[in-house]
Amino acid sequence: MKSEPDSGRDGLNAVVRIENVNGFDRPGESRVKMKLEDCLSLGEAWEYRLTSGDLSLRAHGKRQMPQGDVHVEISPADVWIFADH
Repeated sequence: MKSEPDSGRDGLNAVVRIENVNGFDRPGESRVKMKLEDCLSLGEAWEYRLTSGDLSLRAHGKRQMPQGDVHVEISPADVWIFADH
């Protein structure tokens, strides 16, 4: 998944490995509070559509989650940040 740069971080792009994003009902280490806008069945997996301000992410998981606030765990090892050239 890719995040577009915002005005405060011109020239940066982030890529997150969607298969390693997990949602929880409580805060924790490496977790960010986001809003689960939708949870769609893909047959063998679920697609989570998440937002936080101007940031929107899609992630995949193995269980259905209710819409609303969730705490999304993204391991720092699964995030790559690149500068535009």
